[in-house]
Amino acid sequence: MTLKELKVTLDYKDLKDFLDQFGGQRIYVPQKVVEKHFLAERVGMTTMEKLIYKWGGEIVDVPTSYSFRTEDMRSRVFELKSVGKSNNEIVRQTGLSRRAIQKILAKRDSAEIQAFNKPSQSKQKTLF
Repeated sequence: MTLKELKVTLDYKDLKDFLDQFGGQRIYVPQKVVEKHFLAERVGMTTMEKLIYKWGGEIVDVPTSYSFRTEDMRSRVFELKSVGKSNNEIVRQTGLSRRAIQKILAKRDSAEIQAFNKPSQSKQKTLF
């Protein structure tokens, strides 16, 4: 079970609730929907049904809620920057420090530069 798989399986609110309840734990997802099961009681039948559809009968390690919140915050910083917000405006809207925002943006910029400078995987030989 990965955070990416969970994002596809559950909506934002259900994902947040599920990770807050079970993040970092190893749990068994039953094969059938059982109303009195601890999953159903803590996250609801709808979420449990979605989990059973994807992971029914498996023991899974649930990602931490910290990883979700961190990724969510990074996405929010990128989104605000892409619409032209200044670092100070992003600080006010996210509660992160200016330094944290600079680090997040620097990592993104570094990744973009590396992707741009990556040699082509083309099998065609160069002429010069």
